[in-house]
Amino acid sequence: MPASPADIARIALIRLAEQALPPTPENYARFYYEVTGEKSDAPDAASPMDEALIAKVHEAVDAATSTTVGLVQYLGGSNKVIKDSIEDLTSVEEKHEILKLLNSLLFTAKSMHETVESSRVELNETRQTLQTLQHEVESTNHGLHHDHVTGAQNRLGLDKTLPREVAKAQQNKSRLTVCLISVDSFDEYKGRFGIDLSHKILQHMVTIGRSVMRDSDSMVRYGDEEFLLILPETDLKGAKFVMDRLQLILQRSPLFLSNDKLMVSISAGIAQMGGNEKSHSLVMRADRALFAAKSLGTAHIEFSKESA
Repeated sequence: MPASPADIARIALIRLAEQALPPTPENYARFYYEVTGEKSDAPDAASPMDEALIAKVHEAVDAATSTTVGLVQYLGGSNKVIKDSIEDLTSVEEKHEILKLLNSLLFTAKSMHETVESSRVELNETRQTLQTLQHEVESTNHGLHHDHVTGAQNRLGLDKTLPREVAKAQQNKSRLTVCLISVDSFDEYKGRFGIDLSHKILQHMVTIGRSVMRDSDSMVRYGDEEFLLILPETDLKGAKFVMDRLQLILQRSPLFLSNDKLMVSISAGIAQMGGNEKSHSLVMRADRALFAAKSLGTAHIEFSKESA
């Protein structure tokens, strides 16, 4: 079995490229389990959580529908009562008959008001229920596509984001560049501080990384200590500027960990998408550029010298 998630990812992507398969979650998972020898525990059907959520939504919608239909039917009947009473008023002359009709009108109007108010409360409760369910879905979706340690996107996020950005760049004939970043000496940090504390180093790098990113950029945790930065509308020169900026801010922002002052640095490989290049090919070129950068030592940044 390969030594790290990054090694597994490389082998899986190479096999995808060899068979000209798109890097979808299903295809990636297939080769991931082949490489690791693990068994997939992915369910074939909706999970109990999904089924419960769907049931809650159905229940809320049914309640809103029932309330709305009931209100419409009631108002229709009450409206007829009021209309008939008004017509009767125009034809009666005796005082006691007029008072009787007025009482009927007041009673119907009061009843309508109470019914409308009750329905308003019920519909407002249904709206709040649906908002809560929406937040639950958004939270679940975020958790599925983001790494719980660093908050960066995970593999599922990558499989969703990168193909979309590639397709957009090809459609608009715009530039797209990716940077594969590796935190230098991370294995040494893990041995020195342990896994939990070393995670703070990754979190530190991600926090600094976000400070140099635009809203349109994306960061993915690609491996144990590797992160993929996706930069739309950016060429090699622009990507190099981002990496230099990240490196500079890291140098000026030491991390204090277990009474030690750490100067975290990164190595990076940069590749710009060419022509009709597929997303996995783009990432593999950045990966090879990163390998070249790491072979020179620490804190090096290299461009992919291969054509797409």
